[in-house]
Amino acid sequence: MSVFDLAVIGPGAESQAALAALRFAGRRGHVVVVSDRGDAVAGLGWLAIPAARRFAATATAEGISVGPRGRVVFVRPERAQLVSAARRTAARAGVPVVIALAGPRDDSADVLLAESTSVVVLAEPDGPVAELALAQLDAIGVSAVARLAAVGTATSLARFGWSVPAASGAPVPAWGTR
Repeated sequence: MSVFDLAVIGPGAESQAALAALRFAGRRGHVVVVSDRGDAVAGLGWLAIPAARRFAATATAEGISVGPRGRVVFVRPERAQLVSAARRTAARAGVPVVIALAGPRDDSADVLLAESTSVVVLAEPDGPVAELALAQLDAIGVSAVARLAAVGTATSLARFGWSVPAASGAPVPAWGTR
């Protein structure tokens, strides 16, 4: 059963996940990125849209570490609570939820990957890292694809919870759209 819209694995997964999540949402509302690491929780809540701030306040009241930025609510639970916090977040979010895994894979990461509709490995598609990662994921029954990480203005803005307007001509990764 798919609980999460997308899981992104690899270096820089948090900003890439934010970029993909914003593309899922289009121009409406906020999105949620559940991350196993990164600096996204710190500060900048004043940049968040009201819906993102409301969702963040509710999650914070429940003891989940969150940080709203722009249209993205970054959720950073303790590693031991990663799966339960991600599931609770997805159950109440009502918006796209994307998992970002930049740390080492463990049992909790594997559970989240198995519960994701799509899984993207950030690596050179024909390179040895992608080959190894895809083989390991296949061995646990998770279908995934390898893609290069997007770079540029869109990715930089996504770290702050904002997206580049579609009319800007900024490159958008094909895996970040529905």
